[in-house]
Amino acid sequence: MMSLALRRLLVKICCFFMLSQAMNISGQNLTFFHYGLAEGMSDPSVGAILQDRTGFIWVGTDFGLNSFDGLRFKPYLHDISDSLSLSANSISCLFEASTGHIWVGTRGGGISVYDPTHERFTRMLHKAEDSSSLSNNYINHITADSEGHIWIATENGLNELISDPQYPQAAAFRTLQLPFSHIYCMAEWPRGTY
Repeated sequence: MMSLALRRLLVKICCFFMLSQAMNISGQNLTFFHYGLAEGMSDPSVGAILQDRTGFIWVGTDFGLNSFDGLRFKPYLHDISDSLSLSANSISCLFEASTGHIWVGTRGGGISVYDPTHERFTRMLHKAEDSSSLSNNYINHITADSEGHIWIATENGLNELISDPQYPQAAAFRTLQLPFSHIYCMAEWPRGTY
């Protein structure tokens, strides 16, 4: 029986070997750039990254959302006096819907859906008096299944969008009854189950 230390060493060696082989297979020299506050980001602590269909890079941080066009960052921040701004600054996840809208999951502010055409956000929040609202405002993961249904993992349940994603201002959700409520992430299996 191998010791735990030896197993860990073998795993590290295998990972190093696979990574070095992957880099050799590509036949490309990789160049890395470091971006931070000096380059215009709102915060250097990154929690989510997404490249949208137009090529923009979206970076969710602990203090706001940033879009990057390859040259400069544009920050989006919560503004308490602007209901069309980001709902909260602490970003947990990003998702691009088939509509081209960017869904921004937050820690405590529900979901903000960015409409690139009108350059504004629509907020989706948990409302205790509304059973068709999100089950919680702490969002961990957003994804779509192979049939196009949008799913939201929260700190208190799994939600399915049951309204048209083209109209986030009229969002309605169904909360699934599960034996546990804290959902971290989701993945679709070949048979369509999660």
